[in-house]
Amino acid sequence: MVMKPRSLFRHWLRGRQRLLSGLRTLIRQCRRRGDAEQIHELRVTLRRLRLFVRVGRPLLDPHVAASFRAWAHEISKLTSPVRDLDVAIEWLRKEQNSSAASEACQQARDQLWRTSRHRLRPPPPGLLNAMGKIADADTAPASLARRARKLKRRYEAAARDALPRFSGLRAADQHEFRRTLRWWRYLRELGLRRKRQARDALLAALIAAQETTGDRQNLALTMTALRRHWSGPQSAPLRGQLRREQAEQMVRIKNSLEGLARRRKWLSPA
Repeated sequence: MVMKPRSLFRHWLRGRQRLLSGLRTLIRQCRRRGDAEQIHELRVTLRRLRLFVRVGRPLLDPHVAASFRAWAHEISKLTSPVRDLDVAIEWLRKEQNSSAASEACQQARDQLWRTSRHRLRPPPPGLLNAMGKIADADTAPASLARRARKLKRRYEAAARDALPRFSGLRAADQHEFRRTLRWWRYLRELGLRRKRQARDALLAALIAAQETTGDRQNLALTMTALRRHWSGPQSAPLRGQLRREQAEQMVRIKNSLEGLARRRKWLSPA
C-alpha cells in the first residue's frame, strides 16, 4: 500500500465511519422513495463497506463482520433486478424512437419496486455501532497493513491471470473479472489520500478497465430487459444498436486492458 500503517489505519477508520453514516441516510431514503440514483448510491456504499470489512477482518468481531456481510448481501440481491432495469431505462431514454420501450421498462421497474421495497430492511439493531469497534488499537495498524497487502496481491494475481483471456471468458467469468477490478480499485483508493488519487496512474488504469467492462455489461442488461419487457415495432432496430455498441465497447475494453497491462508491466492481452 502507498500509506504507512498508521496513516492507513486512520484513513480506514475515517472512511469506514463516513460510509456507515451515509448508509444510514441511504437506507431511509430508499425505503421512502427508492429512485434510480438512491438505489445506485446504496449499492456502491455497500460495496465499499464490504471492502472495508474485508481489509479490516483482523480487527473486527467475526460475528459482527459475518452479520454485516449477510445483511449487505440480502440488500444487494434485493436491489439488483431494480438496478438492472434502471440501467436499461437510462440507455433507452437517450435513443430515438424508444419512448414506448422505456415506458414498458419503467412500468416493470415500478411494479418490481412496489413488491420489493417492504423487504428493504435496515441493518439489525446495533450492527452498525458494533462495526465501529476494533479489537486491539495497538496492533491494529500493522494487522490492517498486512491484510491490505495480502488482498492486493490476491486481486492483482487474479486480474493478471484473467486479463489476456477476457474476450473468451464466459459472461459469469467476465463479471467476476470486473468484480476483481472493482475490489482492487477500492483497495487502491483506500491507500491513497484524495488529492493523490487524481494523479495516480494505476488507479486511473483500474478505473478505465472497470468502467469499460461495466459499460459492456450494462449493454447486455439492456438487451435482456428489451427482450423480456417489450417487443414493439422498434425492438429490432434498438437491439441492432445495442449489438453495434457492444462491438464498439469491446475495442474500448481491449484498449483499457492493454493500458492496465502496460502499467503493471504484464504481457499485453491477446
